[in-house]
Amino acid sequence: MAATTIGTINFGLDAETGLFAESISFDPTVQERYIADGDGDHVAGALYGASANFSIEGAYSTAGSPTWTLGSQLTIANAPTWTAWFTGYTSGGRVILTSGNIGLGNESEERRSLGGVFKPFMTAS
Repeated sequence: MAATTIGTINFGLDAETGLFAESISFDPTVQERYIADGDGDHVAGALYGASANFSIEGAYSTAGSPTWTLGSQLTIANAPTWTAWFTGYTSGGRVILTSGNIGLGNESEERRSLGGVFKPFMTAS
């Protein structure tokens, strides 16, 4: 059953391929380089190398056939609107899977955690 929301909020997550997603986080960042004058005051600089680290956690779904090979490209159903975060970004980019975790228990469901990076200006294959 879909949740009934009150007010203007986003609530809930879409299922990811092979995973009942329970939490997803994104951490957009840029690299920084500042130039100092003779007094050590920053007088110029550049922000570059835009990317966003992500993590997804949830229960493994036996339906579907996810491809979670480290270094592979990944599609994220719950990705945010990146144009609000990265100047000059319009669409595309590449999501790269860089880490994973499998959790098993004798009285719990199989759990997975996935981590990686989104490179907004890298061409997707």
